[in-house]
Amino acid sequence: MRRAKVIASVIGLIGAAALSPTVTACRACASPVSSTLLGQTRALSDDPRLVRARLANGVTAIVCPRPSRGLAAVDVWVRAGSALEGPGELGAAHFVEHLLFRGTAKRGPGEVDRAIESLGGLLNAGTTRDFSHMFAVLPADKVADALVIIADALTGSLMALEHMEIERSVILDELARAQNDPNRDVIESAFRAAWGAAPYGRPVLSVASDIAALGRDSVLAFYRRCYQPDRMVVVVAGEVGPNAAMAAIKSAFEPIPRGGGPREAADDVPPLEPGPAFGPVRTLPRSGAPAEEVWAWRVGRRDNREALMAELLAAITEDALAAARSPQSAGDPQPGARAEAIPLVHGALFYIASSVGATGKAVSPALLEGVIKRLSSDGPTDNELEFARRRVLGRSLFRQETCAGMARELGMWAMLGDAEVPLELGARLKQISRNDLRVFAARWLDNGKGRAGSGEL
Repeated sequence: MRRAKVIASVIGLIGAAALSPTVTACRACASPVSSTLLGQTRALSDDPRLVRARLANGVTAIVCPRPSRGLAAVDVWVRAGSALEGPGELGAAHFVEHLLFRGTAKRGPGEVDRAIESLGGLLNAGTTRDFSHMFAVLPADKVADALVIIADALTGSLMALEHMEIERSVILDELARAQNDPNRDVIESAFRAAWGAAPYGRPVLSVASDIAALGRDSVLAFYRRCYQPDRMVVVVAGEVGPNAAMAAIKSAFEPIPRGGGPREAADDVPPLEPGPAFGPVRTLPRSGAPAEEVWAWRVGRRDNREALMAELLAAITEDALAAARSPQSAGDPQPGARAEAIPLVHGALFYIASSVGATGKAVSPALLEGVIKRLSSDGPTDNELEFARRRVLGRSLFRQETCAGMARELGMWAMLGDAEVPLELGARLKQISRNDLRVFAARWLDNGKGRAGSGEL
């Protein structure tokens, strides 16, 4: 995560947001994009709100025109997350994110930021286990200029040794401060419990010893292997004309040459098989926040329909745990719990976290297992499913209210293989039945594999 003029977000999860009663729909495109100009341009599912092109070098370009008070967001996603780091490269994904702002052959140190700021925008970046992305919000009439700057930053970085040493100290400081982030601690504990030493089990930011040992050759190898055009999705969302925005993406990104390096083995991970539940593991208290107990499951994801099933089940499980708790009393306060599903390229993480209360206890394993068994044998009730649909849809609509939020939603789901999800979410959730969720819960959450890995992280 970059800590400079702008604080960048390292997204280890798809954040939940409060329900919003309104959302601004994308405006219909004024005219179809020229097929002779962009070759494979088409409207996704014939939806006039979204237009996509596959450029000659493999870049996927997505434009979503929408009213946004004269603003637009540019968000470029790259299949370059921390889970793709090879031997000797631990920490490289996040390190590269920092170095992208340190200059190219065309722009010196600090000039990438200043160039975007001169257009009236702010530039930011983030890294997850699967992806890295660089994004900016700025006046819509400056999108073409911003695309040129971002394309240069992403593919023309010098990765200079002197800049590495400066950023190394910045990253080490960031790691030290991250130790006091209780939410990050819960997420990392869940990934570590579920995946162990496998790539998804490693922290996105890595650890201090890996950052201290990381050399330029390893960082450069990761950069050259992963920052290739056929691993990129470029999204523009906001008050733009689709033809002009598509032409601008093509002008900025199509000249990037396609590399011929080997694909990393992590791109060919076989499908997950059902495994045990992991936990509970107990985190340490951080910054005044109480310790938490975390349960985690590795969940398969054959397609994005199953990713939505996992998200619905998380909402249902959280509400069911709240309803199943005995009434609180002054002498025996009952701890609460939250559940979340995080989709990944290879599967998903499903976890439940419960704060340790004043009595030193979190939600009991027996209560949690009872809820999971009910959902696995009977499925959710009609009311539980309908309320979960509303919660999941409301969170997504809230994130889509700004052009930046819409660009992020489209980019993330495009990288997972299905950019239409944000625009079709309501209809897709309606297609998931109680029995679908029962079968999914029985396969992945209560599959007879038992429980493993309890302790302290």
